[in-house]
Amino acid sequence: MYGIMTGPLRQNVTVNHEQGMHMIPCSRIAQLVRDAACEVRIIRDDQTADARNILDLLMLKAEAGTSLVVESEGDGAELILAKVVKLFDDGFEVDSES
Repeated sequence: MYGIMTGPLRQNVTVNHEQGMHMIPCSRIAQLVRDAACEVRIIRDDQTADARNILDLLMLKAEAGTSLVVESEGDGAELILAKVVKLFDDGFEVDSES
């Protein structure tokens, strides 16, 4: 029996940090996804960044208010997508318990 092939999961987000996605927000994203079994990408227009790569994320030059797409695909994609979206929603603040 063959499994149903599905594409990546996607969620629109907005950069809610007043200084945009500078080094600290980018490092928080990379740290969050580094051990994920799935692929995680962040897309701005025609640019795609590997969410594990801080330099890729910085190259998006996402200022406050920028709309992006978070994309995840593979094992655990739904959970990691929700976590990354929450990070954006929370302005890149991290709970000490996470």
